[in-house]
Amino acid sequence: MRLQKYLNEITKVSDEEINNILNIGFSRFKEYMKSTKFRLWPIALINFIMAFKNFGISFSTEGGLFSKLIGSSKEAMGTTFTGGTIHIYLSRKEIRSLKNLSSIKNIRKKVFDILVHEITHKKQFSAMSKEGLKGVREPMEYAKYIGSSIEIEAFARGAADELKVGRSEIVNTYIEYLRPNSEKKWRDFLKKTYQYIDLYGNDKAKENFRSQVEYLYKKIPLDLS
Repeated sequence: MRLQKYLNEITKVSDEEINNILNIGFSRFKEYMKSTKFRLWPIALINFIMAFKNFGISFSTEGGLFSKLIGSSKEAMGTTFTGGTIHIYLSRKEIRSLKNLSSIKNIRKKVFDILVHEITHKKQFSAMSKEGLKGVREPMEYAKYIGSSIEIEAFARGAADELKVGRSEIVNTYIEYLRPNSEKKWRDFLKKTYQYIDLYGNDKAKENFRSQVEYLYKKIPLDLS
């Protein structure tokens, strides 16, 4: 494989690993819901939280007294700096849709995308020193934030998944914010994304990736090798 020499520097999070978590979590959730007499949305949310609790994954929502009991802030979403619980924010609409087991496909896709990113971080944080974590806590401008090595790795993993089905919003974000500020880090993001496509993507993802970024390189050929 083209990327054998890079394997040691990549924190690998495979689709299989994430889908295994989701299969178990959603199976538990469906069991809990089938044994629930009243399918009210607060009960559905509690069942959802309990279904993923053993994986160190929690869910937050907004508004009302109930949300204060389980956590309500969008800013809470992410991975704790100790590599602990992963917090995922769900909208009110998403929470209410949990009552209908046949309509939770979109929530699964959202949770999958977030876990790809956050479990990458969780593995990174578990291997980082306290000094490294101290640097991550410091306030950063957005371009600096997405240009940090751990964010490039995590976002590149997410971009590779997006590119399997079409254009990537993550790639667009990096074009808009990182490329004008750091050509080197932008190139790092390009190469890291291509590495993940090589590992977990397909030919369609490579085609989508090139079509999305090659217009930027009319004078200088794009080399992703």
